Amino acid sequence: MRQARYSPAQELNRAYENAAPQYRLFVRHHDFATRTQLTQMAAEFEYEYENLNRTSHGPDGDDGDDIPNGGDRSNDGTRPVLPN
Repeated sequence: MRQARYSPAQELNRAYENAAPQYRLFVRHHDFATRTQLTQMAAEFEYEYENLNRTSHGPDGDDGDDIPNGGDRSNDGTRPVLPN
């Protein structure tokens, strides 16, 4: 297979464009000038993302997402039950 002969700027642009969308939301194109900087910013994103997930859950890992009534969403206890 032939290798593409990209300039360093083109290579950097392709690396950025091929990154996952969540990275591109966090890292903007004008925030880095080298692949090393891009990699460091991606690592920062991963760190922040992990901390956000860790703090969004309670201290016991519970995210408060429990559904009452055994998962029955037809009446979660907040709506009155009407007689038939």
